[in-house]
Amino acid sequence: MQVAPGGIGPSQLVVIWTHPNDDVKVPPEVGYSAPLPAGARRVAIPISAIRAPSFGATFAQAWGYVLTVNAAQAGSPSPKNATGIAQMMFVHARGAAQQAPLMKDKFPNGMAEGTAPYYMQKRASHDGFLLAPPGSVFTLQICSASSPGCDLNYPNPS
Repeated sequence: MQVAPGGIGPSQLVVIWTHPNDDVKVPPEVGYSAPLPAGARRVAIPISAIRAPSFGATFAQAWGYVLTVNAAQAGSPSPKNATGIAQMMFVHARGAAQQAPLMKDKFPNGMAEGTAPYYMQKRASHDGFLLAPPGSVFTLQICSASSPGCDLNYPNPS
């Protein structure tokens, strides 16, 4: 993952699992968290280091947003308090072969079983997710210190 220039202070790079329908009864959970080194130009998130969502056994999918948050932020990290956001996401899928035909509009080049990275592609109605090949590199956009939140055109986890 390449990091765009910008100063954000001591930060954590996190993957936050959410229910795909933003079901408020299913609270988001952190699947990965690591310090974001100051001045880093590249950071790798090994898929093996990302914990599967605990609600993954109940739901067929979970979506993992990749963001940075202030290291001093109290409580669970939230997309609403992000200081940076990646132009990609992780999806954890169970029964991907059965889901793929039903989810073709959202996942036009298929789905992987388990946890995998996806490119986000702007489409007519909703973003599409394209399965990323191994070794893919994504840009982490650092948000402006003067903006009220880290709400980019896409992805838009808030």
